[in-house]
Amino acid sequence: MALLKEIYPKTHKRLTKSAVQNSEKFVIELAAIDYDNAADFETFKSYRDLVTESFITKLNVNTEKKIEKGTKYINDLKSKNIQSHLSRLLVAYLSAKNKEYDNDLIVKTIQKFAEDQEIIRQAQIKYDNLYRIEVGKSAPNFNLENQKGDLISLESFNGKVVYIDIWATWCAPCINEIPAIKSLENKYHNKDIVFLSISIDKDKQKWKDFLRSNKMQGIQLYAGIENEFVQIYNIKTIPRFILIDKQGKIVDDNALKPSNTDIYSILNKYL
Repeated sequence: MALLKEIYPKTHKRLTKSAVQNSEKFVIELAAIDYDNAADFETFKSYRDLVTESFITKLNVNTEKKIEKGTKYINDLKSKNIQSHLSRLLVAYLSAKNKEYDNDLIVKTIQKFAEDQEIIRQAQIKYDNLYRIEVGKSAPNFNLENQKGDLISLESFNGKVVYIDIWATWCAPCINEIPAIKSLENKYHNKDIVFLSISIDKDKQKWKDFLRSNKMQGIQLYAGIENEFVQIYNIKTIPRFILIDKQGKIVDDNALKPSNTDIYSILNKYL
């Protein structure tokens, strides 16, 4: 019943495009729901869903202090199991767009309440990498295999502009960019620029087969989905393009795609 009371107004608005007019009694009952019941949290999935949904709603409110309020909410709870569960949800809210103070609060809260050490580890890794990928900072080095099994490092291209394409064989928008990438490679042949295509395919052999059947050019590297490259460069969606200058500094960590004709003038600027 508590879950129905909580989600009914939101579901009604989503389906009917109009807000429901709740009775005063309904509002009072809604406000009286206990979100800090350890026993119910362990026993009932519907109650866990209710607690989770309520907390996420609080975090998604567009206010300046939502992280501060969210972490305080967890601190004020009495149920350790609920504190642990909600703190792990905070990992998704770590972002370079946050104030550094907010990210510090998130990590400290996770470290204090999360019972799963793997969650704590993931939060720390994500936090450490947040500010490594910023315009003007040195691009973190990586060592990845090409289709022959040779390790190729980013540092080996010092002194050249590097244009990185992160893609996968299953990604249709990525595949659509291949003709434009080939045009770029042909246009800038023998120039001080390197084109690195880095696959995050799970199936390495499928990647190799695709390269062979499509006669892919440029430098083809394989990261897979679990490689630390994906975490360090915060790869969440693909295709993703990164531009690095001759000094190894990040020019744009979300660069224009090859099919955008403005990319030519941008590359020329850094040659």
